[in-house]
Amino acid sequence: MRRISTLAVLPAMLAVLVGSAASAVASPAETREVISGEVLRLVSVQDRPAMSTMAPGEPVAWDVQVSANRPDGEIALSLTATGAEGAFEVQVAECGAEGTACTEQLIGPTTVGATPVELGTQPAAEQVWYRITTELITPEHGAEHGAELALRFVAAGSGEEVSAGGGGDLPATGGPHRGLVLAALIAVACGVLLRFGGALVASSRVHVAGSEGGPRLPGERRW
Repeated sequence: MRRISTLAVLPAMLAVLVGSAASAVASPAETREVISGEVLRLVSVQDRPAMSTMAPGEPVAWDVQVSANRPDGEIALSLTATGAEGAFEVQVAECGAEGTACTEQLIGPTTVGATPVELGTQPAAEQVWYRITTELITPEHGAEHGAELALRFVAAGSGEEVSAGGGGDLPATGGPHRGLVLAALIAVACGVLLRFGGALVASSRVHVAGSEGGPRLPGERRW
């Protein structure tokens, strides 16, 4: 085997390994949960790994659908939270469909605490999606400090109340940053390739050296 062929394959192998590592880190892991009362129904869609690895400047979305099996009356909506005081900002918007056309803002960036934040009402006859966007705004509450946030989206109407999130359902933030995980995977991949590549180059050199000089055997081809 010629030496140049051995070296040429290494970048391609590195690209494959790095791409695989990035895909493993960036792959979505959404959890869909249905919470039903006698009348009210919530559908909660959230990315738990993204929430648990939140970092400043990386907002994470949580989608909730609200509906009822009775068309009369209205459903009141509110949001509460527990966690590091002032560490997170939350926005809520009404969407035209799940995760899309979220143009009608119910609350702008605000910190949410134990006191409920009223989001308004919706007709019980409608099925409406909402997007709750959460962002870590204080680096000092980042992953290394184990900042936590637990949100609770509440729907009340027809004499009952149902909620999604809370009690750890919406994971606490504070895990390792995704960028650090990716960097570690890339470093491992590079180390493996350097060791493997060195072995291939050494093997190639031995083969070429052994082919030089000496009588040519019948049918032998030399590079």
